[in-house]
Parts: sequence; C-alpha cells; structure tokens
Amino acid sequence: MKLLIVVAVLINLSYQETTVPDVPSTRSTHAPQPTRETSVHHEYRFHYDYVTQKMVLHEGNNCYIFTLNDQEKVDVHTDAGLTNLEIKFMQMIDTGTRTEVTAASLDRHLTLGCGARTLEHYYTIS
Repeated sequence: MKLLIVVAVLINLSYQETTVPDVPSTRSTHAPQPTRETSVHHEYRFHYDYVTQKMVLHEGNNCYIFTLNDQEKVDVHTDAGLTNLEIKFMQMIDTGTRTEVTAASLDRHLTLGCGARTLEHYYTIS
C-alpha cells in the first residue's frame, strides 16, 4: 500500500513539473497597429440655372445664390470658366456680402437647383 502511495505522489510531482502554468503571455503575434483617424467628408455642389442665369452652390444645409455678370454667363459654358467661377464663388462665401432670403422669395428653378427640400438657409451673395 505504501508503495502505491509513493508511486502516486511521484506521478503527481512529475506531472506538475511538465505542465505549463496558466499565466497570460505578454507576447503577441500581431504587430502594433497605428491609431486610425476617422474619415472626413465634405461636399459642395454647383448648379447653373439657365432660366434665371444664376449659379447655385449647395453646401450642407446652406444654399448660396450668385448673380452672374455678362462675361460669367459666357464663362459658365466652358470647363476652365466653370472651374474659375466655382473657385471664385467658394471664396465669396467668406468675403462677399451674405443676405439671408426665404425659399418662397426665390424662383422655383433656384430652389430646385439647391436640391434638398429641408435646407435651413438660403443666401444671396454679392
């Protein structure tokens, strides 16, 4: 009987020596990942209304209406002219005189050119 207890103790001791303790590993198989920034999206949409011969810039909840001079009415029909007008009008949002108007006071073609039916603000820029 004593021999059986000794054998059982030896087997138990040898088992404890060969097993790996349950300790969390600090090593990782994955390389550290850089922190990712969230995507940013901003959209400007331009529309030339041939009926009123005005240009509309739609941005967010705002719609800006620009009156074109005679040369700009010609330029709007060329790629280079249109690009130059778009740049000019984006700058005029910050530098021009902004007057808020109601959608009801605008020609129907201009409000359709603005696109969204839930716009909060309509401005004429000069």
